[in-house]
Parts: sequence; C-alpha cells; structure tokens
Amino acid sequence: MMFPINWIGRKDCDVKDKLCKDSNGNMVACSTTTGRFDAMPSADLTTREVVQYFADNFGFNTQETVAIMGGHNLGFASRTNSGYDGIGGWHLDPTALNRGYYAALNLTKWNLTFVNNSDIPMMHDKYQWNLNNVRNASAPPSFMLNADMAIVRDMEGNLNSSTGFVSCQFACPGCKNPNPPVCPYANLTFSYAVEYKLNETKFLYDFRDAFNKMLTRGYDTTYCSAGCPLE
Repeated sequence: MMFPINWIGRKDCDVKDKLCKDSNGNMVACSTTTGRFDAMPSADLTTREVVQYFADNFGFNTQETVAIMGGHNLGFASRTNSGYDGIGGWHLDPTALNRGYYAALNLTKWNLTFVNNSDIPMMHDKYQWNLNNVRNASAPPSFMLNADMAIVRDMEGNLNSSTGFVSCQFACPGCKNPNPPVCPYANLTFSYAVEYKLNETKFLYDFRDAFNKMLTRGYDTTYCSAGCPLE
C-alpha cells in the first residue's frame, strides 16, 4: 500500500488578511514561512460535531470521516503537550496502521477517567477514556478522546463540551437499568467502524483516499487523473 504525496502544504492556508504564527507562537503577518492560525478542533465533540467538522473543513462525507479518524491507529499523547495521558497509545499496537483502532472502539470495558493537570502550567484538567491492557496488566492503558468515542457512541446531550465530562457510560453488558445510562450507538458512524474492524484492507484503501483528499484540498488535481494514480 502506497500513499503518494504529490502536493505539500495546505492551499487554503494562503489567505490574505489572516493572522499567522511564527516559530515562537507569536501572531505575525502571513508570509511564505508562516501559516494561517487556526485553532485545533476540540477533542470533546459529539458524533454530529465530528462529522460536521470534517465536512466543513475538508468536504468529507461520513465514511471518509470515520476512515480518517483511523489515523489515531498511530502515535501517543503526552500530558505536557495536550493534557491527555496517552503514553499507551490509542490501542495495543500504536506503531502500525491497521484495524486496531476500530477493534478497540468495539470493546466494552472503556471507563471515563479524570486527568489532573494541576502540575502543568496553563494546562486544563481533562477527561479521557481508558482501557486496561489485556495482554500486560502493568502496561499503560490504551486511551481514547471523546471525539474517538463519538465514532461508536452518540453522546449528544451527555457531553459537557467545556470540561469533557460525559454523563453516560460506554457500555454495561448485562445491565438492565444501568446508572448512569449507557450512551446509545452512533447511528451515523457506527456501521463504518464495524466494517473497518472486520475488513482491514477496506480501511487501508479508504484511509488512503481520505488522506489524499485532505492533502489535495484547494489544489487542481485534474491533470493527475492519468499521470498521478493512487497505487
């Protein structure tokens, strides 16, 4: 599987009369070496908000949104950088692009966890979802953001966007009257997450296409219809 990159940089960052940041984070006039300043999307989004964000910013449909979220197969999170304690990664194998992200999302033992960041200057406290490592109990747990969980659970009306606290639980197998209640399935996106869990090849091809669509946004790619095929 190849991910050809024929364009470098976001075309829509080159906008006049917009504020940019230099290497020190200071607001400056835009130039060839400073990009437009855009706030990062919140990690505390509902299913509807995740889908809307990618539709507004990249022209993605729902399936492309679920596919690009699979980029969280890779990497970790550090409290000092983001406030999230994710040194265990989003799933058990955070160094490989595979179906593991979706397989993890379809497990049931995720627990909402409070992350106290009072020891880090200018860092707010967070909430994240943790899952203990079933292979090694002493290893750091896998983690997910609310925006990740939104792919399989609809937290509309149960997510405090200011604090990240969720007032419904991820799952409660065998419970008749769980308290707090279980978050309902995310009807918009759940079926795609299950599809990618079961079909890794399908995920890899769909991720490739969504990734390239993201990279080429704002560019005229018509000349590449024959000369730059996606292999």
